[in-house]
Amino acid sequence: MIRTDPRLWPQLVRLLHSVRVRLSRLAITDATIDLGAFSLVDKQLKRLSFVRCKFKDVALKNRASLGVLVNLQSLAFDFCEDVTDRLMSAIAASLGTELQKLYLSICGPGPSLSCIDCANLRYFSVHNEQKCRLDLQGSRHNSRDSRSNSQDFRPDLQAVLRIVERNMESLEGLSLCGIIMDNLQYTTFWSQFGNMKFPNLKYLDLSSNCLESGVDIKRSCPNLVGLDLWSPYNVPLPGHAEIPMRRINSPTWDFDSKYGDTLAIKKIGRSGKLHCLWYQSSQPRNL
Repeated sequence: MIRTDPRLWPQLVRLLHSVRVRLSRLAITDATIDLGAFSLVDKQLKRLSFVRCKFKDVALKNRASLGVLVNLQSLAFDFCEDVTDRLMSAIAASLGTELQKLYLSICGPGPSLSCIDCANLRYFSVHNEQKCRLDLQGSRHNSRDSRSNSQDFRPDLQAVLRIVERNMESLEGLSLCGIIMDNLQYTTFWSQFGNMKFPNLKYLDLSSNCLESGVDIKRSCPNLVGLDLWSPYNVPLPGHAEIPMRRINSPTWDFDSKYGDTLAIKKIGRSGKLHCLWYQSSQPRNL
């Protein structure tokens, strides 16, 4: 695993070129990325994380340079900027069938996600980083307010739903936090989501306003062991303490959380049994 910063990125590229390093996991932090450099990395790469990175918007004329992603099992963009449609399309076209975890935490305008065509995902997470941070600070910003800042990450909601629907059977962890919608999108999105069923889903992180649209979590996700219904607006959640929980050997959700103590999934004991449900910014309620 290699972590770097903007000053070390050129040296890293030269190192990879000179010794043909065989990496299984690569985490790059605080760098401006030229994806063409990945032609220098061996195809043994399994896990790739970008943390607080920016990306050069290049045409990627030689997409073969991304062939190293063909065996990737986990891909994470954590608090990243300049993740464009063109960039995501090039990456999506290079992914093989091994991808199990896709984590997108985006700052500012991001990709529509319409190019993502993954199947058999076990974990899928989409976060509007700016929206989440505003809510965490107690902002009154409403996710149904159509006056949202144009610089917010606004993925194509139908594309998000297509990804979720295609992976219903395989998903074990799902997080859709801070997605900005206008009133019509809000109603349509949660209505469609509520008609889905996730037989293997264990960890779920949603905005609590999904309940206003009648999403029946107990019906849709019968085998949950970890639940976070995020709400900065003090929304009560009657009846959801009755969601049946069953034991598993150990939690398997391993996406890093920027707000560790605000997510219920971080409060699961070693037995894997859920023992608290978050319904405000940081106030637990024991079940």
